[in-house]
Amino acid sequence: MVHLSKKYAYDGKVKKSKVYDEAKIEKLNQIHKQMKARTIEGAEHLEWIDYINSPDTNFIIQKMYALFAKWQEAKVNTLIIAGIGGSALGARAAIHMCVNKYMRGGIKIIWIDSISPSSNAELLRHLRKFNIRPAGIIISKSGTTLETLIGYRFIKFIIEYKYDKDPNEKLAIITGVENNELRKIAKQQNYPIFDIPTNIGGRFSALTPAGLLPKI
Repeated sequence: MVHLSKKYAYDGKVKKSKVYDEAKIEKLNQIHKQMKARTIEGAEHLEWIDYINSPDTNFIIQKMYALFAKWQEAKVNTLIIAGIGGSALGARAAIHMCVNKYMRGGIKIIWIDSISPSSNAELLRHLRKFNIRPAGIIISKSGTTLETLIGYRFIKFIIEYKYDKDPNEKLAIITGVENNELRKIAKQQNYPIFDIPTNIGGRFSALTPAGLLPKI
């Protein structure tokens, strides 16, 4: 379970240390001020600074908790996540750092980032052997990532096979705000949708639902 606290959010202050002399600390403070004022190069990608403290973010986090509560009620014991690159690596690194490589509490986590037929066939044979109750998270900011869209079809098949019904309550889509292919699928299938803001990208997407939902 993830806990966000404003106490530890970015505040633009640099503490003294043996590594930095006064000149370096002053330079870092100037950079922080420029970042907060959005006057630094690349300012169009700095929405992550205020994302945690945004009024909308608390609503999004509560929506994520509500979804996960439904999965817990349904006794979901396996979470399959499709994502590649910055869309998934932040959450994956955090989970691997904090818990066992393949488990998060009592939930087994499986990551799909390959279009290898042999790899997916091996995974399918593995999943068929066990009494799993899966849920899926599909992550792609562009909504057009080939590996992720293939991963979506694979996860959808697994969920339909295990539950023998529409998977809309067991699948969540995390994507950019544009009306991309993945968002269209989510709307057509009535899947829960979580947004990755346009001005947050790369490693900083770990601060958005792309990094938060897998860790809730």
